[in-house]
Amino acid sequence: MSVEATSRTIPQRPAPMAAAANSEFGLAVEQGLKADQKAISSRYLYDSRGSALFVEITQLDEYYLSRCEDEIFRDQAHRIVQAIGSEIAEVVELGCGDGFKTERLLQAIQDEQSQLKFVPVDISEDAIQTIEERMTDALPGVRLDSFTGDYDHFLQRNAKPTSGARLVLFLGSNIGNFTHAEASRFVRQIHQYCNTGDYLLLGLDLKKDIDLLHAAYNDNRGVTAEFNFNLLERMNRELGANFDRNKFRHHGYYNAQLGAMQSYLVSTEAQSVAVEALDLVAHFDCLEAIHLEDSHKYSLQDIHRLAAHSGFRVQELFSDSRDYFVDALLQKV
Repeated sequence: MSVEATSRTIPQRPAPMAAAANSEFGLAVEQGLKADQKAISSRYLYDSRGSALFVEITQLDEYYLSRCEDEIFRDQAHRIVQAIGSEIAEVVELGCGDGFKTERLLQAIQDEQSQLKFVPVDISEDAIQTIEERMTDALPGVRLDSFTGDYDHFLQRNAKPTSGARLVLFLGSNIGNFTHAEASRFVRQIHQYCNTGDYLLLGLDLKKDIDLLHAAYNDNRGVTAEFNFNLLERMNRELGANFDRNKFRHHGYYNAQLGAMQSYLVSTEAQSVAVEALDLVAHFDCLEAIHLEDSHKYSLQDIHRLAAHSGFRVQELFSDSRDYFVDALLQKV
């Protein structure tokens, strides 16, 4: 048989499937499903439907985190500005979100000074566009200098503001997605980006009653479970997988040794799942899990330890009325 004839018999994956296999998502799924302990990063929960579901989560009675930080910015934005005590040349937000909290803080800064630059940073072009439209309408006096890309690329830029201090925001308990070692490395990156005397405002969810934590990640309406199940649907849609969500269950619990809420999708039976784009069959034992997320909680001692290990000192801690959540103002020293 000729080489030409042989080549015709080799099946080729359709171009869309080949592209999906080589995408960041495809590579992460392949690595995660082949691992001895299956895991897929929580960042892949946030496709368009996942992002919409997360917004719904933040409005649930059980999910206290967003309301607590909203309360801090609503009631204490001017106190945060006063604690800085010097002119702020620019505010940099890593992961800009919907911008509601940030708008309150920027308004409080503008009440004290006339000039201000705001630098929203996000990997999502849609998020950047949304916050640009929001801030242009709400705060026309603030100069925008957006950056679309990941934090690592942005933090390699370290140009000094022309005058005054820089304030970096990392809000919403996003630091909780890192292990404590990863959090220290990340805050050290911010330290290297900052100049002496610059500030970091860091949102942290505090350690508290375990029942409150469990309720926040296992809501009665099942929205958090749906948020996690959407990852199976995304793999089915984008990678040609055949996950049956009825054969998995959402499992969220507090790991006291890690100090973190952990989220899993657990297989309720022994099964095999094919992922067409990856030419992969993933085998699951009964009660075998896909690890999705760790959300680390902090004590006040943990916050001081993180600051000290990263080259910052704690200037002031701003908490909500129930002491569930803290925005920690740190200064580079």
